[in-house]
Amino acid sequence: MYTTDRLLLRAFEERDKPDILALYNDPAVIRWITKDYLNPRDLQYFETSIRPFIGRCFVYAVITTREFQDATSIQHPTFVGQVFLLHSMDTTKNRDVTLGIALRTTCQGKGYGTEILRFMIGHAFSALGMHRLSLSVFEGNKKAHQLYKTLGFVDEGRLREANRTPEGSWEDLIYMSMLEKEWRRDEGTLGDDSSIVIRMAS
Repeated sequence: MYTTDRLLLRAFEERDKPDILALYNDPAVIRWITKDYLNPRDLQYFETSIRPFIGRCFVYAVITTREFQDATSIQHPTFVGQVFLLHSMDTTKNRDVTLGIALRTTCQGKGYGTEILRFMIGHAFSALGMHRLSLSVFEGNKKAHQLYKTLGFVDEGRLREANRTPEGSWEDLIYMSMLEKEWRRDEGTLGDDSSIVIRMAS
């Protein structure tokens, strides 16, 4: 497991099932991470879809807050979301992984996404030896699209009108990427949060 300044990334545990299912059942979250119908997900869906997906990931981590203790109280970890790296095109040869992240609604707007993504980008290139990071984002998810650009991802292309929104309109699916040489060129110029300390948790 790993820690950033405020967060812990650890392996999936069985006790995470209710939190992960709640994530997949939150319309404000699932709207941005699937082109599928926004149907309720049950325990069978976890076993037939989510668990196999976790197993296919090159890296899959549950994100929680870090435990904090002072002289008067203990703040126990709370579930924040999930993040993963998945080999693109189902091959390891090209050292290309797809990056994905989903945070529970109550944990958005706190800078957690930026903190986790900066860790995952650096970890993928420096520790895992990746050559390229890929991701996709719906056209309507403008905040995420801007964040990815700020972190150094570049638009590569789009599938036009690839997703029908809950409101019945159509939106593009935008493909983005970052190369190792681009990350190394821009490393240390990402703003104040680039000083996040990454530690192996004991």
